[in-house]
Amino acid sequence: MPEVKFMVTTVATPHQGQAANLAPVLSDLSKEVRKNSSAVMVRLGRLASGSRAGQFLFMQAYKSMADIEATYDYLAASTTYAEALKLGTPTARGIGRTLMWEPNTTSINPKYMVLTRFSADTPLVDEAKHILGIMKENGALGGGFSVSMTGPIVGKYRLGVGYPSMAAIEASYDAAQEDSVFQSTLAKVNLDFRNIVRILD
Repeated sequence: MPEVKFMVTTVATPHQGQAANLAPVLSDLSKEVRKNSSAVMVRLGRLASGSRAGQFLFMQAYKSMADIEATYDYLAASTTYAEALKLGTPTARGIGRTLMWEPNTTSINPKYMVLTRFSADTPLVDEAKHILGIMKENGALGGGFSVSMTGPIVGKYRLGVGYPSMAAIEASYDAAQEDSVFQSTLAKVNLDFRNIVRILD
């Protein structure tokens, strides 16, 4: 698996009454980017909880900033992207520097992702690896940990973990609650976002 250095996340808000129309267009766009870019990973999801429930997340993983630039150039000429802009608005976009990357090596595609965001005095990479290990032991498929470099949450950390089912999410967090490293890590961070994302593509 190539080294992943950057994560790009775009939040898209559908125009009034256009969510059902925007979803298939974004799915087509996701497939286009997967086929026509050097992205290591491309995912489309929709927030299923929290104050932003219903918004779409378009996520990609890259080996270099040059690969990100090439994707931006492709999107600028994409008729599918132009169609998406008629149906929704990109309300946030940021680039994160990857601190840890453990890809899904199974044949199972994730159905959900739990996305956690927090601020902390130190990166806590070892703690993130430990916590992801607990999640994988209890059904998680893989995940990534990054720090935001651009966008509205510069300097904040994000841990995204993929799951095949809600039951796997439940089992993972039940196990984490009994883990001393997980509990001590919670005391070191300012947690401001943890939500479930339904993976669409």
